[in-house]
Amino acid sequence: MSSKIIITPFLSLLLCMPAFAQDEAAPDATDPVAPDAAAPAPEDGGHSERLAKLESELAELRKKVDEAEGEGESPGEALLSGWQFQLRAGWHTLAKNHRSNVFKRDDHQHGWMAGIAIQAPIYRELGPVDLYAMLQIEYRNLAYSTVTRAPITNASVTISYLDITAAPTVKFKVTEALSPYVFAGMTMQVASPPEDDISYLDLGATLGLGVDFKVTKKISVGAEYKYSWFGVASQERQDYGQLTGYIGFNF
Repeated sequence: MSSKIIITPFLSLLLCMPAFAQDEAAPDATDPVAPDAAAPAPEDGGHSERLAKLESELAELRKKVDEAEGEGESPGEALLSGWQFQLRAGWHTLAKNHRSNVFKRDDHQHGWMAGIAIQAPIYRELGPVDLYAMLQIEYRNLAYSTVTRAPITNASVTISYLDITAAPTVKFKVTEALSPYVFAGMTMQVASPPEDDISYLDLGATLGLGVDFKVTKKISVGAEYKYSWFGVASQERQDYGQLTGYIGFNF
């Protein structure tokens, strides 16, 4: 009788032990140190993607800054930025020859020319156009013409002109490389031999147009046509048209 009383609680304890062991082995879902706890991935609302994009943009910006610092302009280069120096050559034609002159008779209306020009930027924030100042210095040649000399004899000499033109120029930025332009200004002319009134110097007006094309960042080629009117001082009409080609060196 007494043995049954002792064994019965013992058997009950043995029967309860598997369930207790199972409860002990089961991980607590709320236990923060449970190694096998499957925690759901946090939702950051796309912050990681935006952060990665910002880091990429920052790296690209740093690269551009480094390149700009490596290609920094010296004070002299900054001062000449946008300038262009031209070597020019072409063909000109007088509006009329002067066969009635006493001192000089222009038997030829055509001749060649050579010269230089400088274009300097004045204002470059006008949208699709830029404003430049242009200075042209050109030598024009009329080959051989007849000149009367004492004692009333004739001789053939080279008739030449030195023209200095100053003109504001408007350039139109069609593309990064192509820039048509127009200009209007004043021309001072030195003639040799002189005209009938022994005047070596004359003033006139010049109107022209052209096109500039950048072959590279530093080299341009261009073509230009201009027409000049004279007769202010000498009363002699030395009007002429001129077609010019040039090579430009950009700063």
